[in-house]
Amino acid sequence: MAQKNRRRWLCILPLIAASLLMALAGCHKSGASAVTKAGRRPRRIVSTVPAATQILLQIGAGHAIAAVSSYDEPLLHGQYRKLPVIGNYLRLNTELMIDLHPTALVLQIQPSLIPQSIRHLTQKLRCRIIDIRLNSIADLAQTTRELGAAAGCSTSAALAVARLARGVKHAQHAFAVHPPVTVVYCISANPLRIVGGDNFMNDEVQLAGGQNLGNTLGAGFPRISHGQLLELNPEKILIWHPGKVFHGPYRWLQAHFPGRLCRIPWPDADLLTLGVVRKIRRIHQMLNPQPKMADTQTTPAHLPARRLP
Repeated sequence: MAQKNRRRWLCILPLIAASLLMALAGCHKSGASAVTKAGRRPRRIVSTVPAATQILLQIGAGHAIAAVSSYDEPLLHGQYRKLPVIGNYLRLNTELMIDLHPTALVLQIQPSLIPQSIRHLTQKLRCRIIDIRLNSIADLAQTTRELGAAAGCSTSAALAVARLARGVKHAQHAFAVHPPVTVVYCISANPLRIVGGDNFMNDEVQLAGGQNLGNTLGAGFPRISHGQLLELNPEKILIWHPGKVFHGPYRWLQAHFPGRLCRIPWPDADLLTLGVVRKIRRIHQMLNPQPKMADTQTTPAHLPARRLP
């Protein structure tokens, strides 16, 4: 009888084990290491790209993040502020990489520019390089899928991509009914640089119902003179400035474009993440302010002279 029971349990145990693996596999938010297929290491991702770190958190893959870049700290909250800091792709802490033994390293760089030292290290550690693209909103879906697969969260990544597509489509239809507002989007004051074409910040302005005049000056983030800005004569000037008040360099803009300046205070404005639809809506509110709505994020920026140095 004992031998018969033993044989029965030997038949049942593999089925139980398989059921447990299926139940535990995939993405969860408990903070524990992801359970992977037998013989595979737990997913451990080192991210040198703050936008990639945020995307992983947004799809519920925080448990798979093993280390972050030196630029991530202002954007992290709670337990994730305690994650090890790996540096960046140019100054990677190789000793920490060896200790962490990651399964994936996230970079955002042209493949030909990836240092050979990093390639050799990742090969030795059996760590896959994920070289992402986030130049435009069109890149966001593919990057989210890649990161989701690396974290064992393909299902939640697919759901996030579907929500993104719906949100972008809704913005396209909802905001197209308004006449386009001519916009210059400043990202620095000294030197004065603005958002040009062929990048996701330009996409955000266009989807929000703006006409980005920076497109006329080329791609990327062209430098512009005060004279050029006067010639463009935008209806609104967006200024990415996470600080509480503007300082000296913006005094000229306030003097020559009174009532047209709108401050963008959120620190992740220069990152493309799954929160892009929310940013598009907020930019739309800045371009088309509702007088009766009290929203400090959407009112034109004022520069109190007494607070300027």
